[in-house]
Amino acid sequence: MDKYLNAKAKIFKNIKDDNTPIICTDDKYGKKLDKQINHKNKITVSAKDIKKSYDNLKGKHNNQTIACAVAAAKQVGID
Repeated sequence: MDKYLNAKAKIFKNIKDDNTPIICTDDKYGKKLDKQINHKNKITVSAKDIKKSYDNLKGKHNNQTIACAVAAAKQVGID
């Protein structure tokens, strides 16, 4: 996970000003990444942000991914 986190941090640190990093802060890795990224458009999300739980998907990371996808959709105007 540390290598994954470092790779993600490197990507986010190199994005352009008009991009939007979306970070799920439900776990220690997301919280650590959130502290490392200081971008004006940064959005933080939680699996708790989604209205429907997808408990049939194995692993809480799936609900975290859904929360990030919902935030990305909203950024481009999808309701």
